[in-house]
Amino acid sequence: MSTYAGIIMLLFAPQSTDANGDPVLAFEEARSLNYQEIKELTKIPETDLKRQLQSIAVAPRLRLLTKTPLTKEINDDDVFRLNDKFKSPSPKVKVLTVSASSSSSKNSSKNPKKTENEEESEEVQANITEGRKIVVNAAIVRIMKSRQTITHNDLVAELVKQLHNRFQPLTILIKQRIEDLIEKEYLKRDDDLRNTYHYVA
Repeated sequence: MSTYAGIIMLLFAPQSTDANGDPVLAFEEARSLNYQEIKELTKIPETDLKRQLQSIAVAPRLRLLTKTPLTKEINDDDVFRLNDKFKSPSPKVKVLTVSASSSSSKNSSKNPKKTENEEESEEVQANITEGRKIVVNAAIVRIMKSRQTITHNDLVAELVKQLHNRFQPLTILIKQRIEDLIEKEYLKRDDDLRNTYHYVA
């Protein structure tokens, strides 16, 4: 699954954040978003966003999301929901990104069928940092909401544990995301114990 697809799927998780790392609690009850809302929350370029949505909501065998109405084209008022009926025949789900539109394919006639790895490499190189920021922010918010109060070392340990199947977050990235959430007043340092954080409801 590409970084963009992962970011989109995070919006439909029980606890999500928007493109700025702000928690979006409303999705806990109603996990349905239209195209414009997804575009605004993720800040993914329109061409890439439509390709990713076609891959995870239109492809017959890998509909991780449901799309209403179920048409091939992605329109502004299309509504997407988590597909709770989706079942994968194997533990690992491999999502193939829909190829670019015909207008862009003219420029790549020598190689009209890029391999998934080539497309993944291009996307990851350009978007891996921003994508990981969103993932780390969402994980921190989930942990803090559950624990309410936690020490820095325990937060880092829990964060690494939750993300070990995705990637190993760098220490500097974790510190940056903690500071970001403190600035946005989603958590705060203890007045006496500076290595302890409190969740701000």
